[in-house]
Amino acid sequence: MRGQAPLFPLPDFVLLPGCTVTLSVGPTLLQRQLELAGQNYLCVVEAGAFEQRSALMGCLAQVTLKPSTMVGQVVHLQGIRRFKLEFAWQTAEGLWTRGQVVESLPWQGDYPAPFQPLPAKVEPWWGKISPELYLDACAFHMPLTPQQKQLALDTLCPRQRYEMLSQLHHSQVPPAPSQLCLN
Repeated sequence: MRGQAPLFPLPDFVLLPGCTVTLSVGPTLLQRQLELAGQNYLCVVEAGAFEQRSALMGCLAQVTLKPSTMVGQVVHLQGIRRFKLEFAWQTAEGLWTRGQVVESLPWQGDYPAPFQPLPAKVEPWWGKISPELYLDACAFHMPLTPQQKQLALDTLCPRQRYEMLSQLHHSQVPPAPSQLCLN
């Protein structure tokens, strides 16, 4: 399905389908984008990737505006579907994109083995949601770089996404105890 949506470029942040986040948005440009979306949809993209690539996968998100605070507009974003950007343009009202919804391919075979350790927010969902959604949730909650999360968003084949996430998960070295930050 083709369509257009307000574009929401966020630095160092990648939203994946099935995942939610609540943000406080300060810069006027981003607040204008939220106004364009209203209580509808917008396309969330990682700002650095958007500036560097002409073809980009973003995430179509349902927008729920919350009461504003002293630091900015509070918004709840719920990732819905992958959205392949075809082009973007600036209007007097804000930044728009045109593209199409892209579905993840279906998982073939048994449910994927859980990552060990599984991110705490994903653990209760293992085996209870579709494998494709499970992998997106893992990618969102794993301590990955924005570029690695963008790669997970770009990868439509869930088997390839699982292999990539497995490799990234096993290559991570836990921080030494002196590097841990306790709040």
